[in-house]
Amino acid sequence: MSTRIAEQLMNQSVVCIVATVLALVAPCVAGAQTCEGRPGPENGRIQLGLGLATTENAKERATYIGGVGSSLFGNATGVISDYDNSSRSDFAQTATVGYRRPIGTSGNTELCPIVGGSIGEVQTLIPTAPFSVRRQRIARTRSANVGVSLGHRIPVNAALTAIPAVRANFVRSTFDNEVSNMSVSDSYGVVTMSTGIVLVTHFTLSPVLSFPIGLEGASTRWGFAFNASFWRKKS
Repeated sequence: MSTRIAEQLMNQSVVCIVATVLALVAPCVAGAQTCEGRPGPENGRIQLGLGLATTENAKERATYIGGVGSSLFGNATGVISDYDNSSRSDFAQTATVGYRRPIGTSGNTELCPIVGGSIGEVQTLIPTAPFSVRRQRIARTRSANVGVSLGHRIPVNAALTAIPAVRANFVRSTFDNEVSNMSVSDSYGVVTMSTGIVLVTHFTLSPVLSFPIGLEGASTRWGFAFNASFWRKKS
């Protein structure tokens, strides 16, 4: 099991590096990653985060890294999903790149087109002896998505800013069952709503709610994310 986890962490690291480099291609100037409910390079060009979420039958743990520049932003997330009353676990690495487009003259609102994708696998526990088990991969997953996100920054005081945001994605996913050698593809939508609460410029706490549209058997996901910003842009 430790080998599988190490492989997942290695894959996640590669995805994180690619997404962050893409985000930092453009020069970093003032502006926020408002459309995603997170602060921008004036708070920190690099962002690290952790997340916890739950659905009707699963619990999720996530790690996040992102980078934001003057026009582009990118992020990568590693997610582990454990299913209730089951030995099944899902592992996935996702990457997203977006383009920041301010709306209006205040600079507090952003509309961002986004593209992304993911790769992953499904594992289950297999008995190998009377008192031992091992993890075995039973399926691979992959997906691609396009969408748009909209956010608005609301300064409350010098130490507190609220950033409500909403994202709509169209997703095309494929599930490759390695036991039955069959593949199943689905197309569906996902709407995600969040409110980033930025505390003392460097830390963001975000309640998150997302629900699929047109995907049979899927349920609403809700949770919290914690984000810390580093490498602050100099004035």
